[in-house]
Amino acid sequence: MTDQSHSIRSICVYCGSRPGSDPSHMAAGRALGKEIADYGLRLIYGGGTKGIMGAVASGTLSNGGQVTGIIPEILDRHGGDPPLPRPAQRVDCNA
Repeated sequence: MTDQSHSIRSICVYCGSRPGSDPSHMAAGRALGKEIADYGLRLIYGGGTKGIMGAVASGTLSNGGQVTGIIPEILDRHGGDPPLPRPAQRVDCNA
């Protein structure tokens, strides 16, 4: 579905940065990402490549969608997960 007449342009998803114990969770994350891309929405997410959060981002990107990763500066300074596919926006949570 690519109907751009809806007023929602982005969706924010924050979920696990680990894959969990059930492989169906990763599959559901990728499926959610595909749906986000199919609806023409931009994914706003935690900026990582791992776990369910990364699966949602990967599912969005691999289906032609757009993503914006948001990662707190403190996590980035401490070797946080590298973003997909370009640098995530860093936010100072103490500001």
